[in-house]
Amino acid sequence: PNFPMDKKQSQSEVISLSSDAMNRLWQHGLNEYNTLNTRLNFFLIFQSFLLGIFVVVAGQSTLVYNQQVVLAVILLLGLAITLIWAYLSARQKYCLEGVRQRTKLLIPEYAQTVKARETVWWPVGNTTLIAYVIPGIFIAFWVLLTASILVS
Repeated sequence: PNFPMDKKQSQSEVISLSSDAMNRLWQHGLNEYNTLNTRLNFFLIFQSFLLGIFVVVAGQSTLVYNQQVVLAVILLLGLAITLIWAYLSARQKYCLEGVRQRTKLLIPEYAQTVKARETVWWPVGNTTLIAYVIPGIFIAFWVLLTASILVS
């Protein structure tokens, strides 16, 4: 993403950025990255529990009272939670990329590390997978599961 930043201002910041300011910027980046990963873990665990409940309810050999209603609620909850997860992940990735861009501009060592890392081509970055692909897979899963229940 292209974050608004005055190039003239950023060059003067490079000169005047103290060691403490660099450390705060670095810590900010770590916090954004940790938040993205913590949310991933939380939502994966929540999705697993929700899927487990769905399997238990759907697998009842005798018809449970309002079984279809319970399944519909679980499916809608799963889809709604996944859409929220996708939104939060996309927003967190946007914030993380802003801090990364600023860190590259203001901390020369980080810029050198990123430049060295970019010599190997990776088609998809890990934050892209975490923010877009994994929630997208779960959205498709809940939609397909809903469709299969409606068809049967």
